[in-house]
Amino acid sequence: MADIIEPNLTLRMINGQPVLDRTLADGRWLSVHPLLFERACLLMGRPEYREQGEADRVWEFASFSAAVAVLAVWNGEGEPAGWDRSKPVGPEVFR
Repeated sequence: MADIIEPNLTLRMINGQPVLDRTLADGRWLSVHPLLFERACLLMGRPEYREQGEADRVWEFASFSAAVAVLAVWNGEGEPAGWDRSKPVGPEVFR
């Protein structure tokens, strides 16, 4: 079951882990998922793929809280601030 924290920000549990979701004004969705070693990833996808959870872009962050901070304020344009470029994640991985 999902809990609405504030408009367009939803908390749900997947396999016992917290996942935060937000819908942008244009319908794209953002989602923060925890990773190993306290890291997290921010996913962005088109509305037509929301049910499948297929992301167009993925960025990795040093911490869950850093990814959540970006989720709360980022408008989906360009790249999110503070993502870890040293890891092999991001749009180029999916090409």
